[in-house]
Amino acid sequence: MPMPRIYLLSHLSLALIWLYHGLVPKLLVGHAQEVRMNDALIPFVERDLALLAVGIGEALFAIVYLLLYRHAWPNYLSIFFGLATIPPLLLVAPDLFGHAFNPFSTNLGLASLALINLWSHPNRRPL
Repeated sequence: MPMPRIYLLSHLSLALIWLYHGLVPKLLVGHAQEVRMNDALIPFVERDLALLAVGIGEALFAIVYLLLYRHAWPNYLSIFFGLATIPPLLLVAPDLFGHAFNPFSTNLGLASLALINLWSHPNRRPL
């Protein structure tokens, strides 16, 4: 598969993942697992406010990600947030990692896809 197609697929997939995870489990459903993860990562923020803020933030990041397709920094943020949330969640809520769709598999996939996106862009700006 030529690099531009790989780039396009990874870029659109990442934006869709961010948008979906911001809207569906957080804003539309308010899934209990998302509440637990927010409680673990940002315990100082009230539950409903945390869910709303993180959901809106992820949805907005998806839009920014789509618009700034020539920039590398959104990929670095995806890699950072994807990997940085795993250790604290593993310490505070290890039972979440036994679920079929869990923070490890989801976030590792997100970070890996962002790395593929970085490597495959034909004319990427450094930042």
